[in-house]
Amino acid sequence: MLLIFLTLNIAFSSCSDKRKTQKSATHGQISLINKLESDTTNVPSEYLFDSIEYIPLETKKNSLFARVDQLEITKEHYYILDKLGSSILKFDKKGKFCFRIKSSGISSFLLDDKSERIIFLDNHLSKFYVYNLDGKLINSGPRKFEFSSAIALPSGNFAFYRYYSHSDEEKQNKELYNLIITDTAFNFKSQYMGYSPKAIGYNELYTPKSTFFRSQSEIFYINPGTYTVYQVAEDKPVPAFEIELDEKYALPEGFTRDENMYGKRMDYLSRNNSKVFYIDYFYKLDNVVFFKLTGMNVEFNCLYQLDNEKVLSLDNIVFGEQSHFLPIGDEVLGVDQDAIYRSESAEVLFNYKKKQGDSFDIHGVTDQLKEFFLRQNNLSNPVLIKIKPKKINLTNIFKP
Repeated sequence: MLLIFLTLNIAFSSCSDKRKTQKSATHGQISLINKLESDTTNVPSEYLFDSIEYIPLETKKNSLFARVDQLEITKEHYYILDKLGSSILKFDKKGKFCFRIKSSGISSFLLDDKSERIIFLDNHLSKFYVYNLDGKLINSGPRKFEFSSAIALPSGNFAFYRYYSHSDEEKQNKELYNLIITDTAFNFKSQYMGYSPKAIGYNELYTPKSTFFRSQSEIFYINPGTYTVYQVAEDKPVPAFEIELDEKYALPEGFTRDENMYGKRMDYLSRNNSKVFYIDYFYKLDNVVFFKLTGMNVEFNCLYQLDNEKVLSLDNIVFGEQSHFLPIGDEVLGVDQDAIYRSESAEVLFNYKKKQGDSFDIHGVTDQLKEFFLRQNNLSNPVLIKIKPKKINLTNIFKP
């Protein structure tokens, strides 16, 4: 019988692992000083990408969904979270619908490809659910702890991000933890990213869609309100990158640890609406990282080349013949071994096709996209966009 009922006292006993995170020899800087506002270069997509592939996701009565809020990619399938419909959907790599798991309050899910399980917490029902990869319910049980994002680690263990939420009883503890490591039976193993419940309270920071990002063979983790990117290696967070921002965008040092800020952070962020308070996503492909910086009144979708420290706004990439003059999405949703994934709504794609009128060459697109435009409509499912970058050298692009 699968043990899903994690008996997890967040106060934790003396066996708690309070080891400090290790420094990494590859810990590097991603310097954005004087770079975010100066980046106005428009770059044709052909300069950056080898190919752009549109993957329509089959639209049926029981597969219809609103948007891609979380994307998990395996060798043969896509697993998608639609928060609005509180659903997890599975499609094969050609976009054919496989099944849908529906509940009442799914905000994220964990895909355990090794033991072939899908795990999620229903926040409305306060229950855990475990399904197999055929969409069949294996087990369920009462919630014993909360998390807002989770990931299966290479070791087979699980990592959970527990946001700043604690009971009155837990407030008496000197230190609580955001990052929790368990085994595959959900037994507690270790914890990291300690914080004082006297310094930060419930809902004092917006919670991003995820804090974990799988990139090829690496898993990255970022705590909201900080600019350190950790690699979770051997079940421990190891600093990998530090993002440096101009003072205009950077939070005060120790923003999440300052007891004088308790209960005041949301007001501070409202008054200082250019401050970046979380990193919405962070993915790495070879020598390039893709990430998004988010504040109350700012958003920066960035492509950063590690070896020459050049940055390009993803919003400045101009699409053209390579994508049949169709848009190529906004945020990066995930990566596989050689491509990034974005998505676009059917409505937007049909509108762009309509704008082109007779100049749109329906016979020049792939069979999948042709079928989409001939048989679907603007109310159909979103379309995944698989983009394979070239071996990028931004130095050549920025030459005067």
